[in-house]
Amino acid sequence: MKLENIVNLKMELSGIKKEGFPIPSPSNQEDEQTYISRCISDISGEYDTDQAYAICKTKWDEKPS
Repeated sequence: MKLENIVNLKMELSGIKKEGFPIPSPSNQEDEQTYISRCISDISGEYDTDQAYAICKTKWDEKPS
């Protein structure tokens, strides 16, 4: 997926929240790749792979430093 497509998808998804299906939060011990892999796995039943990646990447980018 091209970066500009990811950015556009992230922008589209920023206002979307499915009721009753929480997005997992990254733990302090996880690096980005580990978190995104776990997150995608956890939400793959509700979202397709591209959507899940965008959602998880956004959650990672928004975490406190």
